[in-house]
Amino acid sequence: MRRDKRCLSSAIFIFSVLLLSSWASAQCDDCDDKNPCTKDLCENTTCQHIPQSCDNANSAAGVSLGSGANSTPKSAEIPVQKPQVPSASNEAVNIPVSCDDNNPCTRDSYGADGCIHDPVNCDDGSPCTADSCGANGCVHDPVNCDDGSPCTTDSCGANGCVHDPVNCDDGSPCTADSCGANGCVHDPVNCDDGNPCTTDSCGANGCVHDPVNCDDGNPCTTDSCGANGCVHDPVNCDDGSPCTTDSCGANGCVHDQVNCDDGNASTTDQCGSSGCINTPLIGESSKTDFVQPPSPVESEMKNESAEENATINDSQSITKEELLPICDDSNPCTTDAYDGTSCVYTSLNCDDGNDSTLDSCMDGTCINKPMDSVSIPSENNSSNLSSSQAPLATPHPSCDDHDLCTEDSFNGKECEHKPKNCDDGNPNTFDYCFEGVCYNTTTSCDDGNPCTIDSFNGSTCVHIPMNCDDHNACTIDTCKDGKCVHTPKNCDDGNPCTSDKCDSKTGRCFSTWKCDDGNPCTVDYCDSVRGCLHSPVVCAPGKTCIDGVCQYLYYPYATPYYPYYQPYVAPAASTNPTAQSYTIPAGTAITLPWASTVTALNALKVENAVAYPGASPLKFVRSLGLEGQTISAYQTEPSISERSEMIGLSWKDASFTLILIQPNGSALPVQGDNRNVIHLIGSNYDYYFLRNAAQGNWGIEIRPINQGANGAGFSLINGLVKGAAIINRP
Repeated sequence: MRRDKRCLSSAIFIFSVLLLSSWASAQCDDCDDKNPCTKDLCENTTCQHIPQSCDNANSAAGVSLGSGANSTPKSAEIPVQKPQVPSASNEAVNIPVSCDDNNPCTRDSYGADGCIHDPVNCDDGSPCTADSCGANGCVHDPVNCDDGSPCTTDSCGANGCVHDPVNCDDGSPCTADSCGANGCVHDPVNCDDGNPCTTDSCGANGCVHDPVNCDDGNPCTTDSCGANGCVHDPVNCDDGSPCTTDSCGANGCVHDQVNCDDGNASTTDQCGSSGCINTPLIGESSKTDFVQPPSPVESEMKNESAEENATINDSQSITKEELLPICDDSNPCTTDAYDGTSCVYTSLNCDDGNDSTLDSCMDGTCINKPMDSVSIPSENNSSNLSSSQAPLATPHPSCDDHDLCTEDSFNGKECEHKPKNCDDGNPNTFDYCFEGVCYNTTTSCDDGNPCTIDSFNGSTCVHIPMNCDDHNACTIDTCKDGKCVHTPKNCDDGNPCTSDKCDSKTGRCFSTWKCDDGNPCTVDYCDSVRGCLHSPVVCAPGKTCIDGVCQYLYYPYATPYYPYYQPYVAPAASTNPTAQSYTIPAGTAITLPWASTVTALNALKVENAVAYPGASPLKFVRSLGLEGQTISAYQTEPSISERSEMIGLSWKDASFTLILIQPNGSALPVQGDNRNVIHLIGSNYDYYFLRNAAQGNWGIEIRPINQGANGAGFSLINGLVKGAAIINRP
C-alpha cells in the first residue's frame, strides 16, 4: 500500500510537471531542448533547463525524482547547491530552479560547479559600431569618424573610418580654391599682369587682359599707352612755314595765314621764306639812298597843291613826300623798318626761355646752345660773332629779363638783375623807372600792395603785378605779402598704389607703380582701400618659393659636416660641394614635409649638410626668444598657431633624431603639449614649434641613425613663423 501511494505521488508529480511545462511553453513557446537529462521550464517567459539525475530507473521520465517531501521541486528562492552524485539508493538531488542573475549582459547556465554567468558577446562584426552591453543588453553605437577637420568628408566603410578630402573646386576659373581652418576658401584669382596698358578682369575662361582705350576724344593730342599708362602728347601742328600761325582747334590743326600788314602805307607787305617782308615804296627820284622827309609845313603845302606837283605820266605819280629811305643793314638777324623818322633795326628774338642755353642768331636762324657746350662770351658778347651773327641781349644773352628797368648781367655763375638807378638826389621827389625811362615826380605811386611793382609812366601811376614765375610748370606761382609763393601742383590720382609726380617742364602729371616689394616670392597687387598688398606665391605641394622659383626646400647635398675630433679622414675635395645655405624672406609661404604650410614672419635660415660616420651628435647653436626678435607686420596674435619658433629637420636617406637643449642646459621634453610646444615626427622629418621660447642660445643636436659610409644628407630650417597646426597633426 505504501508503495502504491509512492507511485501515485510520483505520477501526480510527473503530471504536474508536464502541466507546468505545457503552460510555460505557452509563455515561452517550445522550451524543449531535446535533452532527457534536463528539466525544461518556462520561468518569467524565459526557458530554463535544469540538469536532472539520469539513473536507469527514471531515464524514461527524463527527470530525477526524490523521496518524501524532498521530491517537491526547489523554488527560485532555494539557495543554489552543488549537484550531488546520485547514490545507489536513488535519494533526492538538490537542483537549482533558476540561475538567472537578472543581468542582461551575462549568459546564465548551470554547470558542474553550479550556476555560470558568462559575459554576453556583443560584437556585431561591424567596424562602424562601438559594441557594449548596457541595462537593456547589447548596444551598438555608431563609431564617431569626425576627425575635426573641415577639409575632409568623414564616413565609415568596410575597413572603418574613411576621411576623404573635401572637393573645394567651385568650377570657377576666377577663384583659387583651397581648404583652410574654416573649410573651403575661394580666393579671387589675381589677374593683374602689371601692365598699365591693359584692363584686367576674369571671365568664363579665366583672366582677360583687354587693351586700355586711351582715346581722350581730343583731336589735339596723340594718344598712346606707355610704361605709366595712357599718354596724351600734344599734336605737333607746326607746318614749318613762317607764313602761318599754327594751332589746334576743335577739328584738329589750324594753319592761319600770318598778317604781315605793318600799318605803314609806305611799305609793300608780304611773307617769304623767312617770314614777313615789309619793303618801302621807292619813286622815280630815288636815285639817292635817302631823301630828307618834308617838314610839317612843307607837307601841308604839298597836300594843298598835290594836283600841281603830279606829273601827267601815271607811272611818275608819286609825290616827293612819298620818297622814303631804304632801311636794309644786310644783317639777316635783324628786322629792318622805318618808324617815320629813321631806320630801326631790331634784333631777331631768339630767346627760348631757358636760362641754361646761350641764344644767338646765325644767318637768320636762331641757335640755342647749352651753356656747358659753349664758352662764356666776352662782356659785350660779340667778340666771336660775325656780321651774320647777333646776340640776343647784352651782356649775356640768357640773362635778359625783358625788363628795361633792370640792368642784366652774368656774374660767371648766375644772372643778376639790378634795378636801374633813377635817383635824382632830390629827397622831395619819388624816383621811378618805366620802360627804361626814369621819372622823378612829387606824386607817390605806392598803392600799399606789396605784390605790385609801383611805377610812374610820366603822366600817371602804374601798378604792375610782381612776376613770380619760377619757370617750373609743376608749381602754382602766387604772391603773398610781397613774397613769391610756389605751391606744388596736386598730382594725386587717388590711387594708393602709385607714386604721383609732375614733369617740371610740361606740368604733366604722371604716376608710377609702387607696390613692388622686391620679393620675387610674393604676388604684388593693389587694393583700392588698403593699398599695396603682397600675397605669398603658392607653390605645388612639397615645394617652396625661393628667389622667385618654386622648388623643394631640401637640397641634396651641401658641404658635409666634419667632426672636430680625430681620427677622421675627410672625403676628397671633389666630393665636397659648396654649402647651400640661404635665407627665405619674411612673408614667404613654406610648404612642410607633411604638406601643411606656414608663413615666415622673419627671414628663415636654411642649412643643408651631410653627416658622415663618426660625427654624432652634430651640434648647432641658435638664438631664440620671441620678445628679443624684430617681428614683422605679419605677426598679429600670440597663440602658437599665430607665432612660434620653428626648428625643423628633414632628410632623404637614413634617419635622424632632433634634440633641443634649452639655455639652462636641460633637454626640451620630446612630448609636446599643443600649447607651448608642438613636436611632429615623420619618416623623413622631425619638427618643433615653440611658443614663448626662453631667450638665449639654444643647442640643436642632430643624431644620425644608420648613416651609410657616404654619409646622410639633411636640411635644417629655423625661424619665426605662423600657421603651426594644432589639431591636424600628421
